[in-house]
Amino acid sequence: MKKNLLFCAAMLVSVAASAQTVVYPCHGTTADKKTATSIDISAVVSGSTTITGDNPVCGSGIKDPSTTMTVQGTCKDPSGTAFEYPEPGVGIVKWVPNVANGTDVPPKTIEDAVASNQYIDFKVTENDQTKFLEFANVKFDAWRYGTDAVRINVKLLANGDDGEYESDWLINKEVAATFGDNYESWKEGNGTGDQIPGYQPSREDASKGATSTNQTPNYSSHVTIAKPADFPSNVFEVTLRILIYGIADNKAAGFENITFNFGTDAIQSVTAEKTNVNAPIYNLAGQQVNKSYKGVCIQNGRKFINK
Repeated sequence: MKKNLLFCAAMLVSVAASAQTVVYPCHGTTADKKTATSIDISAVVSGSTTITGDNPVCGSGIKDPSTTMTVQGTCKDPSGTAFEYPEPGVGIVKWVPNVANGTDVPPKTIEDAVASNQYIDFKVTENDQTKFLEFANVKFDAWRYGTDAVRINVKLLANGDDGEYESDWLINKEVAATFGDNYESWKEGNGTGDQIPGYQPSREDASKGATSTNQTPNYSSHVTIAKPADFPSNVFEVTLRILIYGIADNKAAGFENITFNFGTDAIQSVTAEKTNVNAPIYNLAGQQVNKSYKGVCIQNGRKFINK
């Protein structure tokens, strides 16, 4: 951990902090507006040379988009006119549930979706052992494709000097209201059937949300997840977990420009702890290695990639 010191004393310093962001575009290059020839789900980091973003990891209940290669290249305005979004030749990556040919009943509750592993993880790591992630919020645009009562919910996970952290599911009716969509998004099954707690994104065909004040002409839903009150400060890994449920296997959800925001444009005071640069280095199997070892290493309780 960062609390492992070569010297017992810690030094308090002031450093100029600039905004740091990690963005997952989740776009795909497409000629037919449906199937991608390549997809871009890798992280784009700004404002830092030591922060990295892992490629998204799908639970077993979500198909890997690098295998399905499905995208949505068009949407419609309120008049029904189709246009290419986000730009010609580019589509939004679709995340498709892994249920068997529509014969399985899709999970309709958070508990069922958790049991079915219908989630996607986006993880960001600070690799400098003298720094922590100053997490502010995460923002993204969300879509639903098809008529299913698609729901999403999210939670934050973190790892730091004080151990592991996992938030509650963070989207409730009050939070969803801040996204600017109609309250119909909270009601279940178009007003009938069982309640499904969660948030229903807008459809790409403008059939929902056309009168919203918080949407651009593509009619995606703009979601902001603020830092929970109990979120720890000394963290070096932050993961956004998006849960998808109430959806059949011939439908899909889309997420665009998933943006982690860190830091501020103000002067910050941080504790710069002197780490033991001569501490033993281990690989993921727990074997001690030397500094020439290439790959994922652990030193002072921290993971880093030695290239």
